[in-house]
Amino acid sequence: SSAPYITFHNAIQYFENEFKLNNIASIQTNTEASPSAHHISDVIRRIRENNISCLFYNQPEQPNLITSLQHQTRAKAYAIDPAGFNVQAGEQAWFEIMQNVASNLSACLNK
Repeated sequence: SSAPYITFHNAIQYFENEFKLNNIASIQTNTEASPSAHHISDVIRRIRENNISCLFYNQPEQPNLITSLQHQTRAKAYAIDPAGFNVQAGEQAWFEIMQNVASNLSACLNK
């Protein structure tokens, strides 16, 4: 099993399942509502208990909550791009998106 980490959103859950990655939690589980204070404190507890050093968020911009978690813990934030904001449309786009997600996860998890 790989190093534990936390994502802001569960956008790559199928990718994680396929490659047996170790996502401990997603911060925003419902796109319609902000996470509760209780959920945020649970995420902070999980970061500390599991010695998590990687927080992943979806591009294009880093959520304020990720910045706050960085300040409260030793975890670092890394962008992933499951929507393909930085990929040109075309036959190979999906493969390029998956390769970029894998590379971005690896950049932190393999340290």
